[in-house]
Amino acid sequence: MARILYIWQKDFPWDVRTEKICRSLADAGHTVWILARWDAALRDTERRPEREMWKGIQIVRVGYEKRSALSLPISGNPLWAQALKRVVEEFQPNILMPREIMLAEAASTAARKQKIPVLIDMAEHYPAAMRGWKKYNGNVLSRFVVQTARIPDWVERRAVACADGIITVCDENSERLQRQYAYPMTQTQVVHNTPSLVTYSNVRKGSNQGLGSPPVEFGFHGYMMPERSLEMIVRGFALAAKRYSDIHLTLAGSGESFEDVCRTSESSGIQERINLPGGYSSDDWVRLFSATDVGFVLYRNDDFSNYTLPNKLFDYLACGKPVIVSDVRPMRRVIEETGAGIVTDCSRPEPIAEAIEYIRNADYATMSANGIRAAEQRYNWSVDNASLQAFVNRYL
Repeated sequence: MARILYIWQKDFPWDVRTEKICRSLADAGHTVWILARWDAALRDTERRPEREMWKGIQIVRVGYEKRSALSLPISGNPLWAQALKRVVEEFQPNILMPREIMLAEAASTAARKQKIPVLIDMAEHYPAAMRGWKKYNGNVLSRFVVQTARIPDWVERRAVACADGIITVCDENSERLQRQYAYPMTQTQVVHNTPSLVTYSNVRKGSNQGLGSPPVEFGFHGYMMPERSLEMIVRGFALAAKRYSDIHLTLAGSGESFEDVCRTSESSGIQERINLPGGYSSDDWVRLFSATDVGFVLYRNDDFSNYTLPNKLFDYLACGKPVIVSDVRPMRRVIEETGAGIVTDCSRPEPIAEAIEYIRNADYATMSANGIRAAEQRYNWSVDNASLQAFVNRYL
């Protein structure tokens, strides 16, 4: 068995994919450490120690009791370089696994002397994601760095060049790396953000309305960001609600777009039929998903969404909740393959309203069963974990 160092640029716990991958590697018999960022923004009662054991995994935090600006997770930061060097010398890992691209080059530098393989866990097209994030469009300097100078694209190119292998979340991103950087497809492996089926074993599957009744509870569950078209969902729902007096919408989650979504809801004219409960924890999943009939995953059609597959898509499939998805390549492929939902244009409210009407009148039971079957046969963590383990074992 191996020693694996997972490098996560944010506070931990908690992150779904970090936990999923690290726990799976530990359960397979590997010794796993996580090098994470110490979060100075947490209140004193919530602040993490510099080191702690978490579910059998050693967590070491960078920037302990230092201001956040000093622990900026980029490869040129000496704080991260020193931490990586120190932990590599102490832990003697067999594999370094940086999450995303920002610390990949620093990981490669720390691994080079001992010839340790570096496997990037590339959960998304990170440069494209940064271009869509509100925080990088808020001032002239950040817009120049991300949008004009395209520094994240330069970082990605250098990260890919030093990677011995790359884990992606969909075929489309593996193909992009090959096309954009001539990175060998044989050195990539898709590991989807799928759930363990036991996670949703207690969720009420399918519709709450009974056989033959149209769905009435529409929902979104997740972090609220501009690229997720939540304001457009509200506008489209408002149009559909004029025709269907029994439908309701729940948008559960928090994030940088929460206040914008609240304002759109308040001006919709049907605010009483839109529920915005705010943030939630994993303990709330069973209740939230059980109460939902149809899920929305309407990511904007851009370079970010065309190279990722969000975990919530697979969550809805596993729960037997038909999904209304946007017309981006990976999600269109999954929905056309499974028959578990409908694809629509998310740039205008009218097509969203039409999709709600369609799914109200479609064969709901068949779409629900199609999603459950797809989750049981292909899109679950048991399948993706097997892919992860086989890929990691190639480098041992």
